[in-house]
Amino acid sequence: MLAMESAAGLQADVARWYAAKGRLEAMRGNATLAREAWSEAIARTRHVVELWDGENAGIRAFLSQMLKLAAESLDRFGSNDQTAEMVAESREIWRSLRLPDEAW
Repeated sequence: MLAMESAAGLQADVARWYAAKGRLEAMRGNATLAREAWSEAIARTRHVVELWDGENAGIRAFLSQMLKLAAESLDRFGSNDQTAEMVAESREIWRSLRLPDEAW
């Protein structure tokens, strides 16, 4: 269990790093690098969820927030279909956790 927690923690840290890179590249107006970074951030976050077998509500909320942040960041580049899918998945996760919409 400790090894899994360590691996999940490391993956979460890497996901946060890629999220920061995605935000930075989006602010710079570099759509390609922003999309690549956000894709990696979401992939790493999904991996963290898998390591916990989807049972950890906090980790699932982390994925929901990561998807929301990615959609907000990438929306400026006109990726409407992609960002709409991210928002929909984020809301679905959030609601499945029975968290209040105001906190989303």
